[in-house]
Amino acid sequence: MTRPAVRPLSRALVIALAGVMSAFGLAVTSSPAQASGAMAGYHVFGWGAPIGERGGIALGGAACANWRVQPRMKAVVVNLATGAKTVHRWRHMGPGPLPRYAVGSYRVTLSATCGVHHSQKTEQVRVRQKTARTTISRAEFKRIHRGMTEAQVAQTVGYPGVVGRPYEGVSTHQYDNMRFWWFSFVDFRGGRVISKYWGVPHD
Repeated sequence: MTRPAVRPLSRALVIALAGVMSAFGLAVTSSPAQASGAMAGYHVFGWGAPIGERGGIALGGAACANWRVQPRMKAVVVNLATGAKTVHRWRHMGPGPLPRYAVGSYRVTLSATCGVHHSQKTEQVRVRQKTARTTISRAEFKRIHRGMTEAQVAQTVGYPGVVGRPYEGVSTHQYDNMRFWWFSFVDFRGGRVISKYWGVPHD
């Protein structure tokens, strides 16, 4: 279990990537933005801050109805405690930048422009402080072994993790590492551990 096979790891990464895409707003659905020429989930998401470091804010993503046109994106991030404002601009479809921000609450106004069409949405996000209770440690990870139940793993780590959609009968639980934007995964089949992966980066 300390050297996972390539195929299961690839599957775990696909599941993780799907979750990240959803957080970035890449799940494109019919919306007012689509009718006006731009398609976007417009989801923004706050990523936890390691102790002594900053966290981050995923600024979302968009795609124009005409896939040959790259959207002009703008995100205005305002710290709700201090009023400090930062503006981010980029021009490409898909996820935008992931700037680092200190722990706190923020208002993010995200806009997309495709030709003469323009869409905008404002959301509030929070960058939380990571703690030992909200992350998985290396020692906790080592105590997880094949055959343990979901309840036993949750008791070992201190929380059940984020449960992904089952794939081929396997349920993957995602656990936050203290390191920024790093995660660990535990796979279950029939409610028992079959594999685990430590420190998977998403960048």
